[in-house]
Amino acid sequence: IEMERFTNRVCVGSETFPASIAKNWKLIEENPSIIGDFTWTSWDYLGEAGIGKNGLLGQWHEGLFEGYPYKLANCGDLDINGDRRSQSYYREITVGLRKAPFICVENPARHDQAILKTPWSWTDGVDSWSWKGHEGNPVHVEIYGKGDEASLVVNGVEMGRKSIPQETTENELAFCVIFDTIYQPGNIEAIIYEKNVPTGSCSIKTAADEIQLLVEREDDIPGVASDIIFYRVALSDNNGIIKTDCDRMIHVSVEGAGVLQGFGSADPICTESFCTGYYPTYYGRALLAVRPFSTGKINICISAEGCEDVII
Repeated sequence: IEMERFTNRVCVGSETFPASIAKNWKLIEENPSIIGDFTWTSWDYLGEAGIGKNGLLGQWHEGLFEGYPYKLANCGDLDINGDRRSQSYYREITVGLRKAPFICVENPARHDQAILKTPWSWTDGVDSWSWKGHEGNPVHVEIYGKGDEASLVVNGVEMGRKSIPQETTENELAFCVIFDTIYQPGNIEAIIYEKNVPTGSCSIKTAADEIQLLVEREDDIPGVASDIIFYRVALSDNNGIIKTDCDRMIHVSVEGAGVLQGFGSADPICTESFCTGYYPTYYGRALLAVRPFSTGKINICISAEGCEDVII
Protein backbone atom coordinates (compact mmCIF):
# COMPACT_ATOMS: atom_id res chain seq x y z
CA ILE A 1 0.00 0.00 0.00
CA GLU A 2 2.81 2.41 0.89
CA MET A 3 4.54 1.78 -2.44
CA GLU A 4 1.34 2.44 -4.33
CA ARG A 5 0.84 5.74 -2.49
CA PHE A 6 4.45 6.89 -2.68
CA THR A 7 5.82 5.63 -5.97
CA ASN A 8 9.24 7.29 -5.57
CA ARG A 9 9.91 5.94 -2.10
CA VAL A 10 12.91 3.62 -1.60
CA CYS A 11 12.53 1.11 1.26
CA VAL A 12 14.90 -1.06 3.27
CA GLY A 13 14.39 -3.38 6.21
CA SER A 14 16.33 -1.95 9.15
CA GLU A 15 15.74 -4.57 11.88
CA THR A 16 13.83 -7.67 10.86
CA PHE A 17 13.18 -11.01 12.54
CA PRO A 18 14.51 -14.48 11.60
CA ALA A 19 11.02 -15.89 11.02
CA SER A 20 10.46 -13.18 8.38
CA ILE A 21 13.51 -14.04 6.25
CA ALA A 22 11.59 -15.69 3.38
CA LYS A 23 8.65 -13.28 3.54
CA ASN A 24 10.96 -10.25 3.38
CA TRP A 25 13.09 -11.72 0.59
CA LYS A 26 10.00 -12.29 -1.53
CA LEU A 27 9.07 -8.61 -1.11
CA ILE A 28 12.59 -7.62 -2.14
CA GLU A 29 12.48 -9.79 -5.25
CA GLU A 30 9.04 -8.56 -6.29
CA ASN A 31 9.52 -4.84 -5.63
CA PRO A 32 12.46 -2.93 -7.14
CA SER A 33 11.95 -0.09 -4.66
CA ILE A 34 12.82 -2.42 -1.73
CA ILE A 35 16.58 -2.53 -1.88
CA GLY A 36 17.46 -4.93 0.92
CA ASP A 37 17.02 -6.18 4.43
CA PHE A 38 19.12 -5.78 7.60
CA THR A 39 18.31 -8.59 9.98
CA TRP A 40 18.81 -8.41 13.74
CA THR A 41 21.36 -9.73 13.93
CA SER A 42 24.36 -11.12 12.11
CA TRP A 43 26.65 -11.85 15.09
CA ASP A 44 25.48 -12.63 18.61
CA TYR A 45 26.60 -10.33 21.40
CA LEU A 46 26.75 -9.64 25.13
CA GLY A 47 23.79 -7.68 26.46
CA GLU A 48 20.08 -7.47 25.69
CA ALA A 49 20.20 -10.81 27.44
CA GLY A 50 17.70 -13.38 26.29
CA ILE A 51 15.98 -11.54 23.44
CA GLY A 52 16.59 -14.61 21.27
CA LYS A 53 15.90 -17.14 24.02
CA ASN A 54 14.58 -20.54 23.13
CA GLY A 55 13.86 -22.05 26.52
CA LEU A 56 11.32 -24.07 28.39
CA LEU A 57 8.17 -22.23 29.40
CA GLY A 58 8.34 -21.62 33.14
CA GLN A 59 12.16 -21.68 33.13
CA TRP A 60 12.51 -18.08 31.97
CA HIS A 61 10.55 -14.84 32.18
CA GLU A 62 7.77 -14.32 29.69
CA GLY A 63 9.03 -10.77 29.15
CA LEU A 64 11.62 -9.80 26.58
CA PHE A 65 14.83 -9.68 28.63
CA GLU A 66 16.40 -12.06 31.13
CA GLY A 67 18.45 -11.45 34.25
CA TYR A 68 21.44 -13.34 35.63
CA PRO A 69 22.78 -15.83 34.63
CA TYR A 70 21.62 -15.06 31.07
CA LYS A 71 24.27 -12.87 29.40
CA LEU A 72 23.98 -13.27 25.61
CA ALA A 73 21.28 -11.93 23.32
CA ASN A 74 21.32 -15.41 21.67
CA CYS A 75 19.88 -14.12 18.41
CA GLY A 76 22.59 -14.05 15.72
CA ASP A 77 23.05 -15.89 12.45
CA LEU A 78 26.52 -16.49 13.92
CA ASP A 79 26.99 -17.31 17.59
CA ILE A 80 29.33 -15.18 19.71
CA ASN A 81 32.30 -17.35 18.64
CA GLY A 82 31.52 -16.91 14.94
CA ASP A 83 30.14 -20.41 14.36
CA ARG A 84 27.12 -20.55 12.08
CA ARG A 85 23.73 -21.23 13.64
CA SER A 86 21.00 -23.04 11.72
CA GLN A 87 19.14 -19.83 10.82
CA SER A 88 22.14 -18.68 8.78
CA TYR A 89 21.80 -21.74 6.52
CA TYR A 90 18.08 -21.07 6.20
CA ARG A 91 18.86 -17.51 5.07
CA GLU A 92 21.54 -18.73 2.64
CA ILE A 93 19.04 -21.11 1.03
CA THR A 94 16.24 -18.54 0.96
CA VAL A 95 18.27 -15.90 -0.90
CA GLY A 96 19.57 -18.45 -3.41
CA LEU A 97 23.21 -18.70 -2.30
CA ARG A 98 23.01 -22.39 -1.34
CA LYS A 99 21.47 -25.06 -3.55
CA ALA A 100 22.01 -28.03 -1.22
CA PRO A 101 19.50 -28.49 1.61
CA PHE A 102 20.47 -28.18 5.24
CA ILE A 103 19.50 -30.58 8.00
CA CYS A 104 19.43 -29.90 11.74
CA VAL A 105 18.03 -31.62 14.80
CA GLU A 106 16.20 -30.12 17.76
CA ASN A 107 17.37 -31.21 21.20
CA PRO A 108 15.41 -34.42 21.97
CA ALA A 109 15.50 -33.61 25.71
CA ARG A 110 12.94 -30.90 25.01
CA HIS A 111 10.69 -32.84 22.65
CA ASP A 112 7.00 -31.91 23.03
CA GLN A 113 7.75 -29.43 25.80
CA ALA A 114 6.35 -25.90 25.66
CA ILE A 115 9.08 -23.56 24.42
CA LEU A 116 9.28 -19.85 25.26
CA LYS A 117 10.34 -17.66 22.33
CA THR A 118 10.46 -14.01 21.30
CA PRO A 119 10.28 -12.44 17.81
CA TRP A 120 14.11 -12.71 17.65
CA SER A 121 14.18 -16.43 18.44
CA TRP A 122 14.95 -19.35 16.15
CA THR A 123 14.76 -23.06 16.96
CA ASP A 124 17.51 -24.81 18.93
CA GLY A 125 18.30 -27.10 15.98
CA VAL A 126 21.95 -28.05 15.43
CA ASP A 127 23.50 -30.05 12.59
CA SER A 128 24.22 -33.08 14.75
CA TRP A 129 22.99 -36.68 14.96
CA SER A 130 24.82 -37.32 18.24
CA TRP A 131 22.39 -37.47 21.17
CA LYS A 132 23.77 -40.09 23.56
CA GLY A 133 21.22 -41.18 26.15
CA HIS A 134 18.22 -40.49 23.89
CA GLU A 135 18.28 -43.71 21.88
CA GLY A 136 14.69 -44.71 21.05
CA ASN A 137 13.29 -41.28 21.97
CA PRO A 138 11.29 -39.05 19.61
CA VAL A 139 13.08 -36.15 17.97
CA HIS A 140 12.24 -33.32 15.55
CA VAL A 141 14.41 -33.06 12.42
CA GLU A 142 14.29 -29.82 10.42
CA ILE A 143 15.10 -29.72 6.70
CA TYR A 144 15.63 -26.42 4.87
CA GLY A 145 15.57 -26.44 1.10
CA LYS A 146 13.96 -25.19 -2.08
CA GLY A 147 11.96 -27.68 -4.12
CA ASP A 148 8.60 -29.46 -4.21
CA GLU A 149 9.23 -32.14 -1.59
CA ALA A 150 11.72 -33.14 1.09
CA SER A 151 12.54 -36.67 2.22
CA LEU A 152 14.19 -37.81 5.45
CA VAL A 153 16.24 -41.02 5.38
CA VAL A 154 17.33 -42.57 8.70
CA ASN A 155 19.97 -45.29 8.48
CA GLY A 156 18.98 -46.02 4.89
CA VAL A 157 15.21 -46.13 5.53
CA GLU A 158 13.03 -43.36 4.12
CA MET A 159 10.79 -41.88 6.80
CA GLY A 160 8.53 -40.34 4.18
CA ARG A 161 8.23 -37.24 2.05
CA LYS A 162 6.63 -33.90 2.80
CA SER A 163 5.64 -31.00 0.60
CA ILE A 164 7.88 -27.96 1.10
CA PRO A 165 5.90 -24.80 1.93
CA GLN A 166 6.53 -22.01 -0.55
CA GLU A 167 5.09 -19.24 1.64
CA THR A 168 5.58 -18.29 5.27
CA THR A 169 2.34 -18.43 7.24
CA GLU A 170 1.42 -18.15 10.90
CA ASN A 171 2.03 -21.86 11.41
CA GLU A 172 4.96 -22.71 9.12
CA LEU A 173 8.04 -21.29 7.44
CA ALA A 174 8.63 -21.28 3.72
CA PHE A 175 11.33 -23.76 2.62
CA CYS A 176 11.23 -25.65 5.92
CA VAL A 177 9.76 -29.05 6.76
CA ILE A 178 9.86 -30.85 10.10
CA PHE A 179 9.90 -34.62 10.52
CA ASP A 180 9.07 -36.32 13.82
CA THR A 181 11.15 -39.48 14.04
CA ILE A 182 12.99 -41.69 16.54
CA TYR A 183 16.64 -41.12 17.41
CA GLN A 184 18.80 -44.06 16.37
CA PRO A 185 22.59 -43.63 16.12
CA GLY A 186 23.95 -43.87 12.60
CA ASN A 187 23.29 -41.29 9.92
CA ILE A 188 20.43 -39.26 8.51
CA GLU A 189 20.04 -37.72 5.08
CA ALA A 190 17.80 -35.01 3.65
CA ILE A 191 16.86 -35.20 -0.04
CA ILE A 192 15.10 -32.44 -1.97
CA TYR A 193 12.89 -33.28 -4.96
CA GLU A 194 11.72 -31.11 -7.84
CA LYS A 195 9.01 -32.73 -9.98
CA ASN A 196 9.92 -36.07 -8.35
CA VAL A 197 13.59 -35.73 -9.37
CA PRO A 198 16.26 -35.45 -6.63
CA THR A 199 17.98 -32.06 -6.85
CA GLY A 200 20.13 -32.00 -3.71
CA SER A 201 20.98 -33.77 -0.49
CA CYS A 202 22.98 -33.49 2.72
CA SER A 203 23.67 -35.88 5.58
CA ILE A 204 25.03 -35.96 9.13
CA LYS A 205 26.53 -38.86 11.06
CA THR A 206 26.70 -39.86 14.72
CA ALA A 207 30.07 -39.28 16.36
CA ALA A 208 31.89 -42.38 17.58
CA ASP A 209 32.32 -43.09 21.30
CA GLU A 210 35.97 -42.07 21.52
CA ILE A 211 36.67 -38.45 22.43
CA GLN A 212 39.54 -36.10 21.74
CA LEU A 213 40.31 -32.40 21.78
CA LEU A 214 40.33 -30.95 18.27
CA VAL A 215 42.23 -27.65 18.06
CA GLU A 216 42.53 -25.67 14.82
CA ARG A 217 44.26 -22.33 14.36
CA GLU A 218 42.05 -19.94 12.41
CA ASP A 219 44.85 -18.13 10.55
CA ASP A 220 48.60 -17.62 10.39
CA ILE A 221 50.68 -16.59 13.39
CA PRO A 222 50.77 -12.77 13.24
CA GLY A 223 54.01 -10.98 12.46
CA VAL A 224 53.14 -8.07 14.72
CA ALA A 225 53.03 -8.29 18.51
CA SER A 226 49.56 -7.52 19.96
CA ASP A 227 47.71 -9.14 17.01
CA ILE A 228 45.31 -11.82 18.21
CA ILE A 229 45.74 -15.52 17.40
CA PHE A 230 42.46 -17.48 17.41
CA TYR A 231 42.11 -21.21 17.97
CA ARG A 232 38.88 -23.16 17.55
CA VAL A 233 38.58 -25.81 20.26
CA ALA A 234 36.14 -28.71 19.97
CA LEU A 235 35.32 -32.13 21.36
CA SER A 236 35.35 -34.66 18.54
CA ASP A 237 35.75 -38.32 17.70
CA ASN A 238 38.84 -39.59 15.87
CA ASN A 239 37.25 -38.74 12.51
CA GLY A 240 36.75 -35.09 13.40
CA ILE A 241 32.97 -35.34 13.91
CA ILE A 242 31.99 -32.84 16.61
CA LYS A 243 30.56 -34.46 19.75
CA THR A 244 27.64 -32.21 20.66
CA ASP A 245 26.30 -34.43 23.44
CA CYS A 246 29.11 -34.50 26.01
CA ASP A 247 29.98 -30.91 26.92
CA ARG A 248 32.62 -30.50 29.59
CA MET A 249 34.93 -27.95 31.19
CA ILE A 250 38.04 -27.02 29.19
CA HIS A 251 41.17 -25.60 30.84
CA VAL A 252 43.62 -23.43 28.90
CA SER A 253 47.01 -22.14 30.09
CA VAL A 254 49.28 -19.77 28.15
CA GLU A 255 52.96 -19.16 28.96
CA GLY A 256 55.89 -17.43 27.30
CA ALA A 257 55.64 -14.50 24.90
CA GLY A 258 51.87 -14.30 24.96
CA VAL A 259 48.85 -14.08 27.24
CA LEU A 260 45.37 -15.51 27.35
CA GLN A 261 43.21 -12.78 25.84
CA GLY A 262 39.98 -14.72 26.21
CA PHE A 263 38.43 -18.16 26.19
CA GLY A 264 34.78 -19.16 26.08
CA SER A 265 31.89 -20.79 24.30
CA ALA A 266 28.51 -19.70 22.95
CA ASP A 267 26.62 -20.93 26.02
CA PRO A 268 24.21 -18.03 26.66
CA ILE A 269 23.86 -18.65 30.40
CA CYS A 270 27.32 -19.81 31.49
CA THR A 271 28.54 -18.05 34.66
CA GLU A 272 32.26 -18.52 33.99
CA SER A 273 34.52 -15.60 33.05
CA PHE A 274 36.08 -15.25 29.58
CA CYS A 275 39.39 -14.32 31.27
CA THR A 276 40.21 -17.29 33.53
CA GLY A 277 41.00 -20.04 31.03
CA TYR A 278 38.18 -22.24 32.37
CA TYR A 279 35.02 -22.58 30.30
CA PRO A 280 32.65 -25.39 29.26
CA THR A 281 32.06 -26.22 25.62
CA TYR A 282 28.65 -25.54 24.12
CA TYR A 283 27.42 -28.27 21.77
CA GLY A 284 31.06 -29.36 21.69
CA ARG A 285 32.68 -26.04 20.71
CA ALA A 286 34.69 -23.18 22.23
CA LEU A 287 37.05 -20.42 21.06
CA LEU A 288 40.47 -19.38 22.36
CA ALA A 289 42.16 -15.99 21.80
CA VAL A 290 45.88 -15.54 22.53
CA ARG A 291 47.71 -12.20 22.33
CA PRO A 292 51.48 -12.09 21.76
CA PHE A 293 53.28 -9.29 23.59
CA SER A 294 56.80 -9.77 22.22
CA THR A 295 58.87 -11.89 19.85
CA GLY A 296 59.39 -15.41 21.17
CA LYS A 297 57.82 -18.78 21.86
CA ILE A 298 54.29 -19.12 23.22
CA ASN A 299 53.32 -22.36 24.97
CA ILE A 300 49.63 -23.26 25.12
CA CYS A 301 48.17 -26.25 26.97
CA ILE A 302 44.53 -27.25 26.47
CA SER A 303 43.02 -30.01 28.61
CA ALA A 304 39.65 -31.60 29.35
CA GLU A 305 38.39 -34.59 31.32
CA GLY A 306 38.75 -37.83 29.36
CA CYS A 307 40.96 -36.27 26.66
CA GLU A 308 44.69 -36.18 26.01
CA ASP A 309 46.15 -32.71 26.52
CA VAL A 310 46.87 -30.66 23.42
CA ILE A 311 50.21 -28.82 23.58
CA ILE A 312 50.88 -26.01 21.08
